[in-house]
Amino acid sequence: PEDGRASMFHDPAVMIPSGYSTGMMATEGERALQRAADIVDRVPQPSPVPALTVRTQLGDWYQLRNQPERAGPHYQLAWRAAAQLTEKLDGKSYTDVIFGKPVLLHMVRPEQWNRYAQRPPTEVEVRNVLVELTVDALGRPDAIKLIDDSGDAKRGDRTVASIRNSARYRPRFENGAAVATPGVQLSQPWILLLPPPPTTAPAPPDKPAETPADPATSQSGEQP
Repeated sequence: PEDGRASMFHDPAVMIPSGYSTGMMATEGERALQRAADIVDRVPQPSPVPALTVRTQLGDWYQLRNQPERAGPHYQLAWRAAAQLTEKLDGKSYTDVIFGKPVLLHMVRPEQWNRYAQRPPTEVEVRNVLVELTVDALGRPDAIKLIDDSGDAKRGDRTVASIRNSARYRPRFENGAAVATPGVQLSQPWILLLPPPPTTAPAPPDKPAETPADPATSQSGEQP
């Protein structure tokens, strides 16, 4: 039963009901979030927590669809709601926890980064490509710099290309406004095959020991 449930959530035919397209599902998801936001807005003196939650989700929704101009107003409303909360989360304010640093929302991993993931652990190793970048005020990567290519320039190039083409962040906010954040690091793992163990040539067979000559036999052949 567990295997059946797991496969269900990875089968596109099961996930999307008959008569629905991916675009229709996305539209319905957006409408559901908008309805939730409308409900929160209609409540007299609403608690900041529901407003913070739904506005952050709406901002992330548009950010994931590469629409930062639509995400921004929702993030600003979420930040204002977070600023009203005096409680702390692990000693930090809500604004610091949710908007204190860029949050990676989406990235298409480089092709074949986990090609050998099904191999036994004794046959593989994990190497990490390290990249440093600036997350701009729109949540997009900028000024990408390769710090460590893990020993292979192609792995480094593929990682940088994936970040540049697909990475989307929730930007950091200061005083209710999105700002650029330099020095953000991202580590991309690569699962690689270990080199085969070195083969050793078989040792040559031992030479048979020489049999010493019989003194009596050698003397019998001597001339007087």
